[in-house]
Amino acid sequence: LDVKTMKITGNWPTPGCVEPTGLDLDKKTNRLMIACRGEHMMNPVFEVMNTQSGDIVYKAPITAGNDGVAFDPKNHNIFVANGIGANMFIFHEDSADKYKLAEIIDTSTNQRTLALDPKTDQVYTIAAEGLVDPSKKILTKVSPFYPNVFVPNSFKIYQYGK
Repeated sequence: LDVKTMKITGNWPTPGCVEPTGLDLDKKTNRLMIACRGEHMMNPVFEVMNTQSGDIVYKAPITAGNDGVAFDPKNHNIFVANGIGANMFIFHEDSADKYKLAEIIDTSTNQRTLALDPKTDQVYTIAAEGLVDPSKKILTKVSPFYPNVFVPNSFKIYQYGK
């Protein structure tokens, strides 16, 4: 999308990526980082796409429940938070077409939305404690036991950094 002209300049499929949810862009290399939930939360993946050709230059499995991706252009790290998997994957960009898994951090369930503060190199996620009330609708598409009630006053902000 050319935001100056508001015209679509390209349309690229994301093979193997079902329900892309988290996106971020490395503007220098024109690489789009994509976290994909997978159909019915099965086979979630992280992909990196060349935005000029549409080629997938890197693909790796992740865990379920992704919402957020953040690219750190200073350190070349990509953070992928997965709330049902209760972890955050950190990938490293060695070059435009070379990526590797750098670390996986255990988090708590429901931490899937994230933000990066590039000045402090800190990553923030949010979550609240949930429970399943069988008398209410359960979002089985997400998980057979996905919380449908959240515990009052349990909202937390989590901070990660080295």
